[in-house]
Amino acid sequence: MRRKTIVGISLGFLASGLAIQIQMEGGALESRQDPRVRAYALTGAPKVKQAYQAWVTAHEERGGDRNIRLALRYNRGLSVEFTEASGTAELDLIDGWIAIRVSGLPAGEFDAWMVDNRPGAGASVRPQPSDVRIHLGKLRQVDGVAVLEADLERDLIDQVQADLIVIAREGAGSEAGLLYGASPLFQRMYTALSNPSLLSVSDFVPRLEQVDRSLFGEKSALAGEIVVDPDVVFDALVAQGADLFINETFEGNGRTCATCHPLDQNTQLTVSQIAALPDNDPLFAAEFIPALAFTPAGPKFEVPVLMRRLALIVENQDGDDNLANKFNMRSIPHTLGLSTSLTPNPGDLTTTPPNQRTGWSGDGAPGNGTLRDFATGAVTQHFPLTLGRDEEAGDFRLPTDPELNAMEAFQLSLGRSVDPVLPLPLLDPIVAKGQMIFMSSAARCNGCHNNASANVSSGTNRNFNTGVENQVDRPILVVLQALGLDLTPGFPENLFPRDGGFGASPGDPVAGFGNGTFNTPPLVEAADTGPFFHDNQVRTIEGAVAFYNSTAFASSPSGTPAIDLQPTQIEAIAAFLRVLNSLENIRASRDLAVTLQGLTPPDRIFVGPALLLQAREEIDDAIRVLSEVDLHPGAVADLAAARALIPNSPVGTAIQPSNASAIIALLDSARAQMRS
Repeated sequence: MRRKTIVGISLGFLASGLAIQIQMEGGALESRQDPRVRAYALTGAPKVKQAYQAWVTAHEERGGDRNIRLALRYNRGLSVEFTEASGTAELDLIDGWIAIRVSGLPAGEFDAWMVDNRPGAGASVRPQPSDVRIHLGKLRQVDGVAVLEADLERDLIDQVQADLIVIAREGAGSEAGLLYGASPLFQRMYTALSNPSLLSVSDFVPRLEQVDRSLFGEKSALAGEIVVDPDVVFDALVAQGADLFINETFEGNGRTCATCHPLDQNTQLTVSQIAALPDNDPLFAAEFIPALAFTPAGPKFEVPVLMRRLALIVENQDGDDNLANKFNMRSIPHTLGLSTSLTPNPGDLTTTPPNQRTGWSGDGAPGNGTLRDFATGAVTQHFPLTLGRDEEAGDFRLPTDPELNAMEAFQLSLGRSVDPVLPLPLLDPIVAKGQMIFMSSAARCNGCHNNASANVSSGTNRNFNTGVENQVDRPILVVLQALGLDLTPGFPENLFPRDGGFGASPGDPVAGFGNGTFNTPPLVEAADTGPFFHDNQVRTIEGAVAFYNSTAFASSPSGTPAIDLQPTQIEAIAAFLRVLNSLENIRASRDLAVTLQGLTPPDRIFVGPALLLQAREEIDDAIRVLSEVDLHPGAVADLAAARALIPNSPVGTAIQPSNASAIIALLDSARAQMRS
């Protein structure tokens, strides 16, 4: 097949000094001085660095930058019109070529573009005049598939970062794309660090420091002048991501990521937490912004009564073409340990993209369906000033590429970075029995939650249809019936749409959209992050285990063979999950205390209180999940003693290494009473 050669591209304006100056003057990469931000960077950056190094190993085994594959699909936050078309862009950045194949495009002719997002007035991830936009050529139809193959010249590869591949109607320009493909953070970082010329114009230039050596090797040195210090890079990424997550409203309705995912509440919201908020909190935007106001039969930004009573949020992951009837009511999932649960399992027959599993049904992100894309989707869904969700009309601003890099890094840094390895040497006989039942073939828990994780045995996250939507007397239905509130008045047999789970397959609002499957959540953090399931229908971990005895599960596609657990066995499994959760709380709080112990006095004064507050939150969770059912009272006493060493408001307190040592000793004692 004939390939087109890209020629005649003027790159004189991309001189590295100018590019560095532009990016540094942009200012978006400097985080506010917030001790919480520094605390998250100190504890999270090493985890992201470790994840990156593992990614590099796998990437190079697949051929490295000779074999980059990006999915192309409709992006709710960027695409100018809806299409079910999809395709791939394959890039070889060593020899220099790109191959694009797209199926299902609407009638007409289409162009392909490569976009390097650059700083400028009103900059965002959306292509715009301040960006470098390379016209790759026109797609040709070959056996019903639109294709383009082109050589990429060396100066292009060396000085243009392929932030986006865009498919747009012929002549419309890259700003009017239908399909988008974007590289994840680690791919961008690897490509920049592998190419000294590209490094100088990459998003990572402002994060570089002059140091004596590079842990990434000589390939990351730029003309002998700039050498990458990975500790500085990852520290800056996670700090900026934490700052954005906590503070950035993206010029929308006042919400931030932390509005729905508060970091001091396991990154989720419960009814009691919502009740403690003032009425003018941005969470309640639908109650005081007229353009977002709730009406039962109209378009819905939120349903305030279900938010306040059941902690449910409106989601339109199936599209926004029918906001009155086409929506789901979902709980706010925690975002801990995300790095362990993103890889899709091909055995569930769900499509790729989404390239990573996010949200309750594994398709929570637009575009390529990656954690990076999740931030764009969240801003579009939850931050707008009107239901038009139009960036150009001023409803919000989309994140920039450096901001997306940082938020992806921060999300990867939260919680644990590895799964436990079962069985654990647990000391309580009932808890140990619960672990044995959990791992048994009769209970089948470990088959879907291998090592109590979100993965099946292959280390990948899989979707299942467990019949959870068929539970009787679900709280959402009970509340709506009691209030006489009908959210879909055109369908008298249903008060709200059925949640179809994964995908946006055709169907009516009652039958639901999707294939009925939901992705497997992790169980390590389950006991302190209830209520449970995608709509908060079960309040306790014991009730969540008991669901798998239910008729709804037994009648579902995943319910064979049936599971028959006795009440004592249900409680034993739940006790095991409570202990597993508390052990993770102890690990996390201990790591925070160890970090504090190693700080020098300036950092100890500035960051120490924030680290202690995080440790206290973890200890509080461990105490709660154990004491609710009288598990390990001796361990609870040690945890309470460790908790007593942390002031309720440690800001300004002189934190000494000896305090941290005492906390660590008590945490170790509590752990020793739970497992050998």
